[in-house]
Amino acid sequence: MLRDNSFAVGRLKIFDSPVLLEVSASSRPSERSVVLSIGFATVAVAGFVVVLLAEFPLCIGLVFENIALGKPTFQSNPYISHIFPHSLFDSGKAVDRLKTNLSGFGGECTLSDNGHKIATWLVNLKSIHSIHDIKIYYRTDNAPWGPSNGYTARFLGFYVYISNTTSRHDGHLCFHDTMYTNATIPAVVNITCPVHGQYVIYYNERPQMSHAHASELSSYAHTELCELEVHGR
Repeated sequence: MLRDNSFAVGRLKIFDSPVLLEVSASSRPSERSVVLSIGFATVAVAGFVVVLLAEFPLCIGLVFENIALGKPTFQSNPYISHIFPHSLFDSGKAVDRLKTNLSGFGGECTLSDNGHKIATWLVNLKSIHSIHDIKIYYRTDNAPWGPSNGYTARFLGFYVYISNTTSRHDGHLCFHDTMYTNATIPAVVNITCPVHGQYVIYYNERPQMSHAHASELSSYAHTELCELEVHGR
């Protein structure tokens, strides 16, 4: 039975009573993920092959890396300010790893302009990747999240696509919110979507009469992403 699935950089640890096996695999084992639960296994890790023969179940676990980090981005209708520089909230803020200050003007979130019915943001992974999941950190302005926070209404109704082109219409729909309310939508959303693709597209539109709580949605569409992580390889 697996007792510890923590990993040190450059070292894969496999625990199973009474066996402890350590394999020097790569400088960044966090870039791969696989889970096996079998009686015996042949495991290839970063060019090493480990053959395990066992009479007990074996479980091996790794985690994916954030393959969106620092990649090129695009946003429709970028926010226009006559006071602050555009670089404070440009589209790349959503893939810079920074997500401790979730204020719109804290320098860690991307903002779109007001008054638009459609909002699109995308990240170009620069090649086709095997994607496992997508994690979104939305703007909260560092205020308590919930119905009293005005940004929940802007988050509602969002779509996430994975595509091999910049068009969502060519891609796979991973998620479309049709059920969240201002009280139930989380500020951090994790979406499992095991698909191959090059572009991850965040999209929202107004109105959305098919949404179960359409009256709670904001009047205009926004992309206010403080971070969007794409976990895969």
